[in-house]
Amino acid sequence: MSSMTEAEIRLLVYKYIGVDGGYLNDFSYSAHESFYPEYCDLLDIDVAAARDKYRSTAKTFLGILQNAAPCDQARIIRGTIKKFEEKYAWSDRGSKGNRELLKPRLEAIAARLEGNVVPPPTLESTSEAVQRALHDTETLLRNGDPVSGVDRVHTAFHGHLLHLCQRDDVNLPKDPTVVQIWKAIITSHPTFQVGGPRRDDIKKMLRSLSAAIDALSPVRNRASLSHPNEALLEAAEALLVVNMTRTLINYLEQKLP
Repeated sequence: MSSMTEAEIRLLVYKYIGVDGGYLNDFSYSAHESFYPEYCDLLDIDVAAARDKYRSTAKTFLGILQNAAPCDQARIIRGTIKKFEEKYAWSDRGSKGNRELLKPRLEAIAARLEGNVVPPPTLESTSEAVQRALHDTETLLRNGDPVSGVDRVHTAFHGHLLHLCQRDDVNLPKDPTVVQIWKAIITSHPTFQVGGPRRDDIKKMLRSLSAAIDALSPVRNRASLSHPNEALLEAAEALLVVNMTRTLINYLEQKLP
């Protein structure tokens, strides 16, 4: 799992926390030292030694964050969110409103660092539009915008299903929905007609997935940024959609190379 990018680090440090000169918001020396064990469950970070090297609190925080393992970077992100939510829980002082807007992006970055994001599919055979949609999804996730990723991964899934049907001569109804294409593949594609261990159970799982796939379009149309919707998915649900869809694409790539 890759570490935080420079843009992600700047998002956390300069936009979410805030830096004024060498000062990291209201992190005093003692508050900075207690931050890691208290909010991040990180007990072995030597803040004093890092401060001797970097001098200012802001540079010390940056140095620790940049050199931390991805899983520890995720802990620092989540610890920072927790600290500032506690700090402003009783009022609207400071830039609480701006932090609430940034929170979903940071949570998505933390999820990626923790390995909670299904890897992007690598497809040997698909359309250019699908490849571009998959690339867009990955870029949006790296930028901490999983809600926008819902639209792009839905496009990739829909387009790849159509590509497989065209490539392998699977008959479809006119203007099929995503779930109709999925059902056509799992019921009509020759590969899925071959038996195997626990074949009936596998078929039951694939049919059950149709209900989840059927929900993709309304979720994408009514709760993502594909349209000017006011009520948007939260980061956790957006990542659920992205992860589920990527898992299905990866499965089809293994099953129908």
